[in-house]
Amino acid sequence: MDLTQFVKSTILKKIKVISIKHTRLASFDYLLIPSVIVLGAFTLSAILVVRGINKESPQSISLNSANKPSTATSTSQPTSISTPSKASSQTTTNIATSNPSSSKTSTQTTTTTNNETPSPTSTTNSSTNSTPATPNSLTPNNLFNLSDFNLTLPVDSTGGNGGTTCPGENAAQVISTTQLLNGFSDPYFELNSSNDLVFTAPSNGATTTPCEGSNHTRSELHEYYTGPNAATNGCWLSSLGGTLQATAVINSVSADSDEATIGQIHGNGSAAFVLLIYRPALKEILLNVYSDTTETTHSETVIQSNVTLGQTINYSLSFINGTIGATVNGNSISLTAGSAWDTYPVRFALGAYSAAPNSGNPAGDQTQVAFSSFAISH
Repeated sequence: MDLTQFVKSTILKKIKVISIKHTRLASFDYLLIPSVIVLGAFTLSAILVVRGINKESPQSISLNSANKPSTATSTSQPTSISTPSKASSQTTTNIATSNPSSSKTSTQTTTTTNNETPSPTSTTNSSTNSTPATPNSLTPNNLFNLSDFNLTLPVDSTGGNGGTTCPGENAAQVISTTQLLNGFSDPYFELNSSNDLVFTAPSNGATTTPCEGSNHTRSELHEYYTGPNAATNGCWLSSLGGTLQATAVINSVSADSDEATIGQIHGNGSAAFVLLIYRPALKEILLNVYSDTTETTHSETVIQSNVTLGQTINYSLSFINGTIGATVNGNSISLTAGSAWDTYPVRFALGAYSAAPNSGNPAGDQTQVAFSSFAISH
């Protein structure tokens, strides 16, 4: 029996006893009504108190039961996670402000731990090792054998065009073998993005023998042979013989000229001998040959026709025991040199040799030839 039933039973028993007493004491009827009212009020109060206790007790237990997990899970855990996180963020900001190096190290370490990436040191080394050299980091001597050459530029020693008044012009600048091997490069002699060696001869510029010889500019390598049986001034004789092989592309020819020379066998000093020439208007490659060391006239032989600007040209020039040989893209000719050349010192030359006069040309006018390879053998 629960508490409510117990109280009700007790009160009903009391009422029953009082009722009996009042029945026996009829003379006291005037007391029955007040007694019933008092007992009724007492009973009602008791019932309300009991119900109040029954309602309050389970409600209190329910609140305590709900608050316990709420305190442990909903309130405590999020607070303990969020607050340290905020403090950590503030600490990182302070480090970044006062010590950028420490902040950087912290960031790299965190990234490595969370994402399981390679360490920053390993990544940097890998990147450095895998980065190829760019054309700008290379110089002509890195890709071409320049140990037996010097270079004539289309500018004088001051970088100017040599002047235009004779006498008084400055000669074209000559770059020595040592300078070439030490990495010389400039806008007239440089590698392009394909690592070809580009020779550029602006039409207005300095010449090799101002007021005396040729009045044409050039960016040109001149052989300087020092091997067995070498002749004077870096030259060699027909009895030794030699062959130049090259692959080139002609990019431009001066507008005030009908030709450009891309390869030579040149006599010692100013004596012209064999010139490999391109004429854009006729789209021809031909060989000019001077029969004597003092001649000013020459013979011309066409080796190949239908050659355009930008077309690859594979050529070779040779002079052995009095015989001149020339091949262009598989087409070959052979000529007999004049007897004067049998004992006359000669050497090879290659590059861009303009045929325009060296002054009075439009700005930007130039002859340009790019070589992807060349080699000399004796």
